Amino acid sequence: MFFRKLVLTIAIFFMVCHPVDSIQGSRKVPAKVSFLRDGNVWVYVNGTEIQVSKSGRAMAPEWSVDGKLLSYVEEDGGDPLQQSVQIYDVSAKKTIKIYKRGYLPKWSPSGEILAYKDGTVLNVSDFKQFNNAAIGVGEYIWIPDGSGFILSKSGTLTPEGWTGGTLYRKVLPQNWAEAGYLENVDKFFRLPNEISSNGTKIIAVDPSNFSFSPSGGWLSFVVSPTASWSMDSNMICAISADGLHFEVLDEIILEVGLPKWAPSKDILAYIAGGGRLVFGFRDKDLKTREFPAFATYTPKNYADLDFAWKDDYTIFVSRIKEAEWSNDFSKHPLPALFVIDTVSGKQSQITGPPEGYADYSPNYIRSADKLIWIRRKYYYKDANIWIANPDGSEASLWLKNADSPVIYSPKL
Repeated sequence: MFFRKLVLTIAIFFMVCHPVDSIQGSRKVPAKVSFLRDGNVWVYVNGTEIQVSKSGRAMAPEWSVDGKLLSYVEEDGGDPLQQSVQIYDVSAKKTIKIYKRGYLPKWSPSGEILAYKDGTVLNVSDFKQFNNAAIGVGEYIWIPDGSGFILSKSGTLTPEGWTGGTLYRKVLPQNWAEAGYLENVDKFFRLPNEISSNGTKIIAVDPSNFSFSPSGGWLSFVVSPTASWSMDSNMICAISADGLHFEVLDEIILEVGLPKWAPSKDILAYIAGGGRLVFGFRDKDLKTREFPAFATYTPKNYADLDFAWKDDYTIFVSRIKEAEWSNDFSKHPLPALFVIDTVSGKQSQITGPPEGYADYSPNYIRSADKLIWIRRKYYYKDANIWIANPDGSEASLWLKNADSPVIYSPKL
């Protein structure tokens, strides 16, 4: 009896004193990653998990350019719903600033300056000074050198139909805290009322999901029609940084992985194909566009759901066999991860989820040279983050009951 009590006491002591990550069986990885768990934002920093929020209504974490701060959005649960922007200091392990009304925070690429929206007003703050930078804003992106923004304004419905959305350039002067919100704003590009690709045409109402290429020479973005229509068809587009060259690249949907640029070359990858997934798991093809050449990598009878770049020539992809939609989730095709060498065209499967499980959302931790992904059951619950070498070897559970990882990656 004494021996059994001693063993139990030691076991309890071990559980209390041992780090959280070891209890969950995770590896110690030289990385900085935010993730969601039970509706809260957490961070993993070099082997330690830290809970950041406690409301159960947090989302959209984003790292500052130096990785010292993390912004995220928190909902208050009220009616009407209000959102606030929270700023968390990772080293101090505490929230250092709260903007009581705001959402869509984005850090300046040149320093610890945060932009965020309150309604259609774009605000800028360095925690000491604050300014209304622009008004009437839909979505936005920082210009790569931090000198200002590209802003969007959705099209409007007129007696003649929908007008196309408009892009603007807003330059921030050196004394940005004192600048007027109407100053230094110029029309950058007006979208046509309609755009098309491969015979499919949409009204060009809403530009969003902006991303600059590594050189800063091209800006990719998604153009959507009205809200319900956008479930079935959107267009991935690109425009040169001077606003003179605009291209419609392909049709996409928003349910699959969004377009992403290669780490250091102007090569854009995206999953082409219209039609929401409830119409069938088919016609979702991973493509790249290295201006001006296109390439397609998805084999016949397969469909791709999401992807991530490892380097300028290697892509990880979550892939399924094509199938019809079923309301019985147990009949859905279950994806595994593949790796693609875009130079040779060689592809190979690198994960083998157990029966009833699926592998989604690949991502790559450059600082640790590790592949991570979401493994969950067929009914889209019980998500965990797994980790492996880039070839899929030594795969293991990393972060339990975790989803939506955002990796801090210093600029190349």
